[in-house]
Amino acid sequence: MLQGLGGGVLSVLPLPFLPFEPAQTLHHYSFHVIYTLTQIPLVVLTYASTRTRSLS
Repeated sequence: MLQGLGGGVLSVLPLPFLPFEPAQTLHHYSFHVIYTLTQIPLVVLTYASTRTRSLS
């Protein structure tokens, strides 16, 4: 979940401590979206795994 938030969301925000070289384009931002979406199944599987273990 931290990877999705950090790499997919926070790194897109224009924060002063993050470098924006090269220029941020729509193509670049689309990969942030793809990156965030690919993290979702990992979060769901991890949640399901921990939920199953706690019920056993």
